[in-house]
Amino acid sequence: MRYGLKFLSYAPVLFISAENGKGTERILPLIEEVAKERRKRISTGEMNRFLKTVDFDRASVPVSKASADLLHDAGGGGAADVHPVYGSSGETALFYERFLENQIRGAFGFMGTPIWIKNRSR
Repeated sequence: MRYGLKFLSYAPVLFISAENGKGTERILPLIEEVAKERRKRISTGEMNRFLKTVDFDRASVPVSKASADLLHDAGGGGAADVHPVYGSSGETALFYERFLENQIRGAFGFMGTPIWIKNRSR
């Protein structure tokens, strides 16, 4: 199932029985928890402090220190929207999107919530 739905890797999975109703009692609490995570907001300052602690040397493709100048621009999109702003090189973060998403989820949670990483130049 996870292989077929790779684009929903952030979504929790529940196994329930439609025949006998087994496991259905877990649906509403999980929905409430996901809704709570969706409403979570991270301030620009807090996200910027977090981004300075991310060890990009662990990412699969090394990045030069000049292009790893990440800043979070809230942009009115809320906590699930992360806008890394790069230095003057304008180098994109396509190789780092998954890595950065995993780092953000590890630090802040956002279970069941998509994280949109939009690359922009400063």
